[in-house]
Order: sequence, then C-alpha cells, then structure tokens
Amino acid sequence: MNYLQQHNIGTGATRVSTVSQITSGPTALLKERKGQFSMTDVGTISAILTEGTIISSTNATKRLLTLMDQVGRFELPPDQLLMTATQTVEHDLPLMVANADKLRQLVGEPTKLVKKYPQKAKTSGKTKTGEEVKFNQVWGGHRFTAEEVTALLAGEEIKFQIKTKRGKPMAVHGKLAQQTYKGHKFWGFKPAADVFARSGK
Repeated sequence: MNYLQQHNIGTGATRVSTVSQITSGPTALLKERKGQFSMTDVGTISAILTEGTIISSTNATKRLLTLMDQVGRFELPPDQLLMTATQTVEHDLPLMVANADKLRQLVGEPTKLVKKYPQKAKTSGKTKTGEEVKFNQVWGGHRFTAEEVTALLAGEEIKFQIKTKRGKPMAVHGKLAQQTYKGHKFWGFKPAADVFARSGK
C-alpha cells in the first residue's frame, strides 16, 4: 500500500479495493498470513506471464492513469490514449506468448480438474451363463430388490413402476442386458422397446 501511495497510483479507495480483489476468491494473486503477503499459484503464473511487459510496470500504469485523467479533463484527444493502449498490447502480447512457454519449467504440469460425480450404487452376481457382472442397482429412481436382482441375473423380465420427470406414474418392464455407450460395453437394466413408445402416447 505504501508503494502504491508513494508512486501515486490510484486513489486511496482504489488501492484498498485493488488489494482486496487480488487477495480474495479463487483467482487471488496473493495470500495474506499474519500481515505478510505471499504468492498464490495463480499469482505466480500471472507474474511469469507478464514478466518484461509494459502493463506490469508501475510507471506504465501511472502513465495510463495520467492519460485517462487528461482525456477526462479534455486536455488530450481520446485517440492518443487509445494509441498508447494499442502500442502496449502490441508490445506485450508476443512477450506473454513467449513467457507461457516457461510455465511448465517454472510451475510444473497443470493440475487436471476432474469433476467428481457421486458413485452410483452397484450390485453384482453371475448370469445364467456363469458370467460375473456388475450393474447399477438403481434405474429411473427405482432400486432393484434382492428378488429383482436375482430375476435379472437369471435372464428373466421384471416389472416395476417409476415416476416421470413430470411426476406421472410409468410402468416399466425389461431385462438385464449387455449394452454399449460411446464405444464402452456395460451391463445394465434395459427396458423393453415398447416402454417409451407407450409413454409417448
């Protein structure tokens, strides 16, 4: 804060707001602990990407703020401010692209963000051919009973009731079958062909 104040960058309220923004939330650049700031991973990446750029310079920031003030007071044509901003982007963009190549070396491999979905309840057993299979115990909101699981594994057809998304009762019947989804084979309950045909009437 003293550094920003010393260089007359922003107003007092702006400086407080800026520090608050860069130290909070999932994209925080800094983290504060016992009155001391340290870099977050995002902050480190930001620092590497902007190394050597004009926009990362306090002098450049001060210059742009001064130009904006002059435009606001009608002492400077807006085109001149836009030209300065354009020159900054044209200078900085190639540098940031080059700096991006350093990220793996300095920061390491990116962390893969994998969505975690709740595990579906499974049941298993041997089919009538002796094959050990595992399949979802719940279908359409209906949880198969032990008797229904036994019947499915034996290749028999079972019948049960579910509710549609609109809350209407729907009769379902079908068997256990090996199916394919996006090239992946799996075992699961397969409703008879007429189930959805009847529900659409």
